[in-house]
Amino acid sequence: MGKRLLIAGALLCSSLVAATPTVDQVLGYDEHPEWRLCEIKRYEHWVLSVSPGQPTLGTCVIKCVRPSVFQIWELTAEEFAELGIILRELELGMANDPAFKPDRFNTFQLCNVNPQLHFHVVPRYSQPREFAGQMWEDQGFGALPIWKGVSGGLQASTVLKIGTQIKNAMTTVGDCKEDCPCAAFVRAVHKRQHQQEQIAHMLQQVQDKGASDLQLGQSSEKTSLREFSKPNS
Repeated sequence: MGKRLLIAGALLCSSLVAATPTVDQVLGYDEHPEWRLCEIKRYEHWVLSVSPGQPTLGTCVIKCVRPSVFQIWELTAEEFAELGIILRELELGMANDPAFKPDRFNTFQLCNVNPQLHFHVVPRYSQPREFAGQMWEDQGFGALPIWKGVSGGLQASTVLKIGTQIKNAMTTVGDCKEDCPCAAFVRAVHKRQHQQEQIAHMLQQVQDKGASDLQLGQSSEKTSLREFSKPNS
């Protein structure tokens, strides 16, 4: 009987593991292996990639790696904090790179085709830019971007060059300063985590003490019963 239970438990665990998507599956690499080449940087909770379509020069996608996250309000505080750090590194890096220097950034959370939570970060340009031997024009500047701009004839090698340029640009961005909102948010998250750990530790102590008192009470009750059941001498 015990052996059967062990086998059943092992089968259940294996089925649960198999049902949990891998990071590559969450990112869509199993269906679109070419997307893997677009990856710029992998964080703890997110992956930053250059968009294969490039509606404007340097358009990127930030995708949450935790499975089955579909809404912004489903994000944890840690995921929110890291998202701010990624946006800061990306936008400051591109703003300081002469190859890009966009006038502003638009950030969209659409998820119309792929429901897994992700954000499109679209640099906007009032003037054309030249990159990788071609001219890039933001034809929708001042309004919504034109999503099907240059994606039709864009070569994979060009997308890789854009990703490499962005990655190098991001390395020039220093860490957040003490007064940076990102840093303040991260500190608040760490403080909350510490408080939660303290509360969990206190609750565990209370539970352990309660169990100990219960065992002591049961032991005392058994002793009293034994004393009561003894015949009078």
